[in-house]
Amino acid sequence: MSKNPLRPRQNPVVIVLLALALLAAACGGDDDGGDAVDQTTTTEAPETTEAPTTTEAPETTEAPAEEEAEETPTTTAAPTTTTEAPVVLTASHRGVTAESIKVGVPFSDVTFIGWEPSHEAAKIWQVAADTINSQGGVLGRMIEIVTIGVSPVDAVAQEAACVELTEDEEVFVAMGVIRNEIPLCYTVLHDTITINTYQTRPEIFEQSVAPMIGFEPLAERAVEAQLATLIDSGRLEGSKVALSATPTTIELAETMSQILGDAGIEVVSVTNFQSPSSDQFAIDNEMDVNFERWRSDGADAVVAVPGASVPTTGVLSRNGWDGAYVITDAPGTDLGLLEGFGYGAEALVGSIAIVPADEADLYEAGQAGVRECIDTFDNAFDDDPPVELRPEDLRTSVVGLIVRSCQALELFKAIAELAGPDLTNESFDAAADEIGAFTVTGVLGGSLGPGKRDYIDAGTALFVFDEELQRFVLG
Repeated sequence: MSKNPLRPRQNPVVIVLLALALLAAACGGDDDGGDAVDQTTTTEAPETTEAPTTTEAPETTEAPAEEEAEETPTTTAAPTTTTEAPVVLTASHRGVTAESIKVGVPFSDVTFIGWEPSHEAAKIWQVAADTINSQGGVLGRMIEIVTIGVSPVDAVAQEAACVELTEDEEVFVAMGVIRNEIPLCYTVLHDTITINTYQTRPEIFEQSVAPMIGFEPLAERAVEAQLATLIDSGRLEGSKVALSATPTTIELAETMSQILGDAGIEVVSVTNFQSPSSDQFAIDNEMDVNFERWRSDGADAVVAVPGASVPTTGVLSRNGWDGAYVITDAPGTDLGLLEGFGYGAEALVGSIAIVPADEADLYEAGQAGVRECIDTFDNAFDDDPPVELRPEDLRTSVVGLIVRSCQALELFKAIAELAGPDLTNESFDAAADEIGAFTVTGVLGGSLGPGKRDYIDAGTALFVFDEELQRFVLG
């Protein structure tokens, strides 16, 4: 009902009584009391008809509030229905429990050949495992390391370590430097996953039953990259080359001969030795015969096939070689290793190496996580002497072993986590097919996939031997 603004003023007493009546009516509506109704009957009818216009607010404000209150639980309850079930870990395979994964490491104990490393290999591997475990392990499972030291030149001892780790310790995976045919003891005879940080031959991959992962690239793929670097350098232009191989790399030597010949570099001699790796005396005698053949064939440059650099350096140094010399594997650049075998390093003067950058180079450059890996080990043993990047006595160096322990365990973790909580040989194998490109400590590029189980992809560089520093430097 509309009101006339010119309407005469009402009696003040009536106004006061009306206000009291309205207040009482409002309060009475909440308390359900009867006094308010009695007061409204004492006022004039025209004045009470205005009451509804002044009491409409509660109806317009309370109704939406009640609607919102009813709708709120519907909009906030939805997220609780999307919560994922927690991951359930079980004893999914031999060596795998809900809490741990057993990892076997048959490490090369160089004390058997007279070396005295500055730190124990078993402790080095344990620090690498502790680092993984401090980051949550492998999907919550902790890595349990089992280490066995074996002579690097005793094949029988390496086979015995395989039997102990697989049959007695029942490890899920073996990793580290596992030479020659020994990986097959794990992957074929004992159905055990193997991650080999040493060079692995194609037939080892082909014959393996359990998953076999090689850290180093396949030799043929690696030498193609190495020889491309060498040819581009022009160092062998006009040379007559002798290729020095091992019993297991003679076919690779023929591949290298073809690549060099296609580039216009003449290969005049291809030789190898036949003696087992554990018989150094016999190897040296054969290599002396090969040396005379290189000379008679007119070679003025020797290229060591990967795996043959150490005995090749030995024979060249013994016989006073003054021609060009090319090294194609990292052990051939290790003066400590040469000394351990009793070989001189005279042939290294003026030589070049086509190899990946070593761990000390990567540490100084702050690349590929090498500094973090080595510093973590240093910090774990505050009471021990710090790790030396390039110790004066190279037989004490542990830099390479520290980095390899980080590499192998990180590689395993990456594949095993992709395999999921149900960790078995089969799920690990499927994950290795799926994982594609990824990197670990000390590697600038690597990948795995169907038909590719050799990990490293990154290329090589040319190094020259610095006589004053007594080491190879980037050339």
